[in-house]
Amino acid sequence: MSQPVKIDRNSYTPIYIQIREDLKRLIEEEKAHREQFYSDEELVQMYGVNRLTVRRAVEKLVDEGYLYRVRGVGTFMSSPKINMPAAGGKNLNSFEEQCRKAGKVCVVKVTEMKLVQAPPAVQAVLQRDEVCYLERLRYVDQIPMVLDKFYFPAEVMAGISKEACCHLKMPEILNKATGIVPSYAVMEAEAVLATHEDGEKLQISVQDPLLLRKMRIYLKDDSTAVVGKTLNRGDLFRLIVRVSYLTCSGKFKYKAKEKKHEGVSIRNYHQPYERRVPG
Repeated sequence: MSQPVKIDRNSYTPIYIQIREDLKRLIEEEKAHREQFYSDEELVQMYGVNRLTVRRAVEKLVDEGYLYRVRGVGTFMSSPKINMPAAGGKNLNSFEEQCRKAGKVCVVKVTEMKLVQAPPAVQAVLQRDEVCYLERLRYVDQIPMVLDKFYFPAEVMAGISKEACCHLKMPEILNKATGIVPSYAVMEAEAVLATHEDGEKLQISVQDPLLLRKMRIYLKDDSTAVVGKTLNRGDLFRLIVRVSYLTCSGKFKYKAKEKKHEGVSIRNYHQPYERRVPG
């Protein structure tokens, strides 16, 4: 066990900041040997301060990504986040593959799979009164990280098992269960705060950050076959977006046009322009 530094109570630096900086050192020294971090009670004893001061220092480290909390379990040292590309393509790796790259073990569990009356918003999109609701949790090193909630045509219920749904992507589930061939998908991503229900399932607190990804899977005639969403824990997940500046033929997309305005050269890339002062 690494030894904490002695707190300088005469310093102009607040005590919780001194503790935060020393905890960063402890994290670097101990993360290779342990995963769970000290409890608040242990830190109170180590630094000889009150619980409120310790909690303030730890919360700062949680905000900065050094630590994360699991309700009812404890505080843990953060490992590298799971990276997921935002768009499809031949180089898109599955969630499980990304976990393996990060040296983690991924397990998927189907928590619900049942026929339900379509909620009004789903009924309006799928044009069906009865649908198959699929909910599953994806665990990384035994920690729930991703919550999937999707609505399929009712025929999916009879055409595929829960076990198969653990290992397939949403378009694969649709195709394997019904023979329907999906054409494309549209995804929206936004930051949201955890509700009580979702927090319970992901073992996080209400109002903790989540990355919400809404998805619709379409057929060739542009009708919607599947609708749903994925909730990713914001403390353990990172969305990667690749931006290309080349056309299909390999040429640069933005053609610069030189303009002169009051002695200043402006290069217009069909984006908000950048002013450059000569010389």
